[in-house]
Amino acid sequence: MSQQDNIPINLEEQINWMKKYVNFRQNKKMREYLKCVGYFRASRYGKYLLSHTMQLGRKPDHNLLFNLYRLDIELRKLFFEYCQYIEIQTRTYISDFISLELNNELFYLDVNSYTPSKSEKSKIKKKKNQHYFKTMFKDLLKREEEIRKNQKKYPELAEYRKGGIRTNQKLPCWVYFSYADFGNICLMYSYLNMKYKKMVLDKGYLGRTHSKTDVEQYVTWLDAIKNLRNICCHHNILIGRTSSIVLEDRIDNGLLLSNSDLFSRVYALNKLLHDKERTEFKVALSKILLRSKVDWKLLEILPSDWESKYDKIHKL
Repeated sequence: MSQQDNIPINLEEQINWMKKYVNFRQNKKMREYLKCVGYFRASRYGKYLLSHTMQLGRKPDHNLLFNLYRLDIELRKLFFEYCQYIEIQTRTYISDFISLELNNELFYLDVNSYTPSKSEKSKIKKKKNQHYFKTMFKDLLKREEEIRKNQKKYPELAEYRKGGIRTNQKLPCWVYFSYADFGNICLMYSYLNMKYKKMVLDKGYLGRTHSKTDVEQYVTWLDAIKNLRNICCHHNILIGRTSSIVLEDRIDNGLLLSNSDLFSRVYALNKLLHDKERTEFKVALSKILLRSKVDWKLLEILPSDWESKYDKIHKL
């Protein structure tokens, strides 16, 4: 990309630039579309379509662009809804199970609750994790004080400030975990002592006794869902997006995950949702794809046999 490509361009220039990606005759429709969506966002959908010109047998047109954008909106709404189930569930599992086991509502502030190396065998990874824990992770724990003392942002926590009935007390985990960023909670889990990590899985997912391998896989599923949630809530393009690696469960051998595509996010959701939500999600996703005017199989948005693969995924 040249420096010239990075200069601001007006709406009429944006319309002309969109002709690189899709065919259209009426500038009016594209003008209205770009007013709402913006060139940068629209061009990413255009690039995705242009990369599938061979499958389409022609250069994509504006109708396909508009329909792809609508499909992406519907998918983001659906994925975000089910990411919320897992986010709330994860916050609850970690705070409740561990605090009850230890009879300690402040376990998350105790550095002894964590393993700085993340139990890594690799010397390089172990050293990297230990360095991060020493230089960055401890600062994360200071977020508790920031939340507790921020009167303007969190007026509802007045009881933990001067004059309140819990003055100078630290926030119990069930309060802190309701306010902390989900990304920070996932990071906390990844650093917890292994026995606590397994405890969360054993008590939250009753299908089997969980091993260190299960924990390692679970961490990648959480990370994938965290990234998926952020994509959806910030309204970024979801279709064609690749993200963090998802490890396939050792008992799901044969699903042939590509590890970083949209189906790998579907896989992570399936592993962490409970039965009712798992079924509801599949039905809702099927309906969205069925009524879409986009040939999602041709555009490789999901595997053509995603439903049969979905049914073969074992519960955690």
